[in-house]
Amino acid sequence: ENSIALGGKRYDKLDDSNRTATSAEGNQSFAAGGSVHAHGDFSIALGKDTNSYQRASFTMGGGNIAGNPDGNSADYSFASAFGENNKALGRASFVSGNNNEVSGNNGVAFGESNIVRASDSISVGSDNISDGNGNALFGNRNVAKDRYGFASGTQNTVSSAYEGTALGLGHNVSGNYSLAAGVRNTVTNSAASVFGIGNSSSSDNQTVVGRYNKDDNDAAFIIGNGFTDYKQNA
Repeated sequence: ENSIALGGKRYDKLDDSNRTATSAEGNQSFAAGGSVHAHGDFSIALGKDTNSYQRASFTMGGGNIAGNPDGNSADYSFASAFGENNKALGRASFVSGNNNEVSGNNGVAFGESNIVRASDSISVGSDNISDGNGNALFGNRNVAKDRYGFASGTQNTVSSAYEGTALGLGHNVSGNYSLAAGVRNTVTNSAASVFGIGNSSSSDNQTVVGRYNKDDNDAAFIIGNGFTDYKQNA
């Protein structure tokens, strides 16, 4: 009722049986473009091959989905998707870019091929994966597996159960409230901080700096002075 649909089936895909003419099926919805569909009440779909499911969802671009197609059509979504081939499936999720997918509520993704599966998380860059609530990922190919992780850089993995941080390249952080900064450091202990290149923590509340340190469970502070094939401390 009181809906508007402008356009029709994509003119360049008239022989494609998988595409249908533009439609505004939801009450007070609006659709404009080629083979776009505003399914939910108060929803908007613009561009080509876009779909807005559930109430108050909005998508613009090509091949995007806003709102959960398997969800309750009577639920408000408030999801928004802009760009190409993105999916904003979670309630109040926002996606912009290319080939991103956000299924967590209040999730955000900017860039390319990012995946946000849990709530209240953000990913900016490309090929980042967030599987826990409250994560923030910036850069490329970072992974946060649990809650409130933070990574900025490239190829970092934060698997801490709570509040791990990785800054730089190629870190592995699994200790709670722990930090790695630099290049290819490993933090497995709680409240530990590791800075430099190729260093690792060996006990809780430990701080390590330098390069390629040797593990010392009894030390609170370690300065690494080793090499890739020979680890030692200063």
